[in-house]
Amino acid sequence: MKSLLRLLAIFVALIALIALITYWQVSESHREAPFIGESASELNPSSALLHRLILFGDAGKSTEHPYEGSLALAVRRAQLLPQHSSVIALGDNIYRDGYPVLAAGQLQFDAAQLEDISHLNAQLQVASRSGAEMFVLPGNHDWDAGQLDGQARHILDFSENNNANTSLIPYHHGHRPQVIERPGLSIIFVDSMWMIKADTATFDAAIAQLQKLLADSRRQQPDNVIVIAAHHPIESMGPHYTGLGSLGATLKWLLKNLALRHFDSDLTDSPYRRYIDAIERSSEPYSKVLFTGGHDHSLQLFKSARSPHYRLVSGAANSSKLSRVWHNNNSLFAQSIEGLMELEIYQEGVLLTIYTVNALGPAYKHWLWRNPDKTNDATTGPWPAQ
Repeated sequence: MKSLLRLLAIFVALIALIALITYWQVSESHREAPFIGESASELNPSSALLHRLILFGDAGKSTEHPYEGSLALAVRRAQLLPQHSSVIALGDNIYRDGYPVLAAGQLQFDAAQLEDISHLNAQLQVASRSGAEMFVLPGNHDWDAGQLDGQARHILDFSENNNANTSLIPYHHGHRPQVIERPGLSIIFVDSMWMIKADTATFDAAIAQLQKLLADSRRQQPDNVIVIAAHHPIESMGPHYTGLGSLGATLKWLLKNLALRHFDSDLTDSPYRRYIDAIERSSEPYSKVLFTGGHDHSLQLFKSARSPHYRLVSGAANSSKLSRVWHNNNSLFAQSIEGLMELEIYQEGVLLTIYTVNALGPAYKHWLWRNPDKTNDATTGPWPAQ
């Protein structure tokens, strides 16, 4: 018996050693951020602003008092031109288990549950304080509640009671992708956790809906930039790709590579990979398509040879949840710092700006697309960029 235990211990030690060596090799192959690439030399737009899109994610531990820095920043940016601004919360709106569910016989939420709800309220106040419309995407932690009904009802009640324009999306129509159109901009919302966990038939139907929305948007609004928005990114150099950065991420990485447990929350996991491949395949026929997500708690921008060519990760809306980040050959920006991203749509192109909470000005600016022939166009609207 002792010999068997000794052999088992030696086997486990060898497996752990192999895993740790592989872990070290993975770590050495990635370059840790912060990384800030070169911006375009000419950043000032020459035409009027069509629409502003503000992106923050993973704000599920945000506080109302004091008000979370990234959310205050979102309010300041949105209230400049609230009628021409949209805000997207990119999911994981309540950590860790989503919107609370009353237990059998429980008549009201307890103190811990009310604190959880306060993190969602802090985000919804971006809409009530700024006057801009706001769209709330679900993330994997929101789905940990087992359903989204409670969060959807709460968001609706908040909107009615606070004269705010905000909603959970996609929620109706069976969680399938939905689209909204704004000046110069088509936004397609995807419930990525629902899709990643879906069976084959449900997944295929959702992708068919996504492909239809892409085709319709391009046909009806040929000059629009198309933004696919979801919680789960299609490219990242954070722990959900590298497996590095924290004890929990390292343990999960070891379990997965020792084939002791299967996961679906990392970009290398098979269900997640199916989702990425489908997004890339669906967007391939179209130009001016970008993807934005959260999930990893950092700010990242990639330019890929594959479609969608620009991939954004804006999951750093709460300083207590920040995670380490690396960069690769596609990286244009990678930092682990609280902040948000903003897209400004002009007749001449699309300008991305990254803001962090402690900086006096933008941390990074980059023209994603720009057509010099459409500058100085006075027909784009009466509202100047601010």
